[in-house]
Amino acid sequence: HGMFDRKHLWMRPLAMEFPDDPVAVSITTQWMDGSLMVAPVLREDSHREVYLPAGKWYHFNSTSAVDGEVHLGGHAQEDEIPLFVRAGTVLPLAPVVQSTDELPGGPLEIQIYSGADGSFDLVEDD
Repeated sequence: HGMFDRKHLWMRPLAMEFPDDPVAVSITTQWMDGSLMVAPVLREDSHREVYLPAGKWYHFNSTSAVDGEVHLGGHAQEDEIPLFVRAGTVLPLAPVVQSTDELPGGPLEIQIYSGADGSFDLVEDD
């Protein structure tokens, strides 16, 4: 619904989201997936390198925040894909289901990442 109404791609390169940030514009190994910044580990030794544009960013599913315009490094866990969420994000999450036959899958979880005003539209669809 949002993609149609706002003509806004769900998955976006950083250049679309941060066109005035010369560092973000040049990065092709991270992207926005809705409200999440995805920064996959691309090295065999599990070392990760992540750039966070200006603003406050949270590690997904955490209260740990970092102020942006910063490069982060470190090692990722074997089953980890580094995800970051901007302050002000309201993120609805639903239980995992294997097919539409299992819907509705259960109650929604709403994660609110403080530090800026935020909102979201909830659309229930068959």
